[in-house]
Amino acid sequence: MSQNPFGRSPCMIAQPQPLIEVFAAIPDFRRCRGKRYPLPAILSLACCAMLCDYRT
Repeated sequence: MSQNPFGRSPCMIAQPQPLIEVFAAIPDFRRCRGKRYPLPAILSLACCAMLCDYRT
């Protein structure tokens, strides 16, 4: 195992999770009646809309 020039062991860099996977971990408390779209899809679209400065 080679060391870097600073004499420290190499650090581990965490890989970020895709946003859709993070949203999939959020529990969906909506009732079954009237539920058409999966919650992760709705949250992803809402996030994209906010990034594009849509507020209403």
